[in-house]
Amino acid sequence: MPIVILSEHKNVYFDALENADTGDYQSFVDFMLARSLDTIKLVDESVRSALSPSAEQSVAAINDLYLTRGGYTHEEVDQAGVKLMEALANEVKKVISRNTLPKVSSAVNVMTGGPSSSIPSEYRPPISGARGIQFAFSSAVPAQGTVARIYSLLLPRDAAGDDDIQLVSTQKEGDTFTARIDEVIPAISGVLQMRLSMFAEGLVGEMLQQLRILAENAIRGFKVRIPK
Repeated sequence: MPIVILSEHKNVYFDALENADTGDYQSFVDFMLARSLDTIKLVDESVRSALSPSAEQSVAAINDLYLTRGGYTHEEVDQAGVKLMEALANEVKKVISRNTLPKVSSAVNVMTGGPSSSIPSEYRPPISGARGIQFAFSSAVPAQGTVARIYSLLLPRDAAGDDDIQLVSTQKEGDTFTARIDEVIPAISGVLQMRLSMFAEGLVGEMLQQLRILAENAIRGFKVRIPK
């Protein structure tokens, strides 16, 4: 390596040369030794730097951790899951509005917290914690009964467009509504909207049938208890 002499050493360098011209070589020797040590240290740091990952590479690698293989942020995937829950809630409310009964009350709630169903390794709950949606129907006394269904939101850990968001029933095994990420982002597709509508019709019909059975059993018990 050529010895590195910077412009800041100019005056000291010329003074050492002048001293050498008069027979005093030691100042020149000392100067060249110091610059040689500087050069050795520069080479050492250069080699160490070359063997280390660059800051740009590390920053890029860390940034990649916040993106899924489909290029979505984890927050975008979470928002897509919430959007799907809200869309299903709206469809169920539409079905309920067309089938009102004075003696039957209903509730539709998008929930935060609460237990999730068993989660496969390729899925996760939302970053902020478990989310879900609850549907409930209750009939008034004396034909009293309550039917509830909770669906937990599960999201793909490393989402691409063809991966599924899942709404999984915590009470009924196999009762799951799925939607591809690219059906929800950037907007809910027409086909998904139709599927949501049909799922809502079936869900409300099934729950009201269960409520009818509970109400019938309750009213039979009520009649038996009435004194004759």
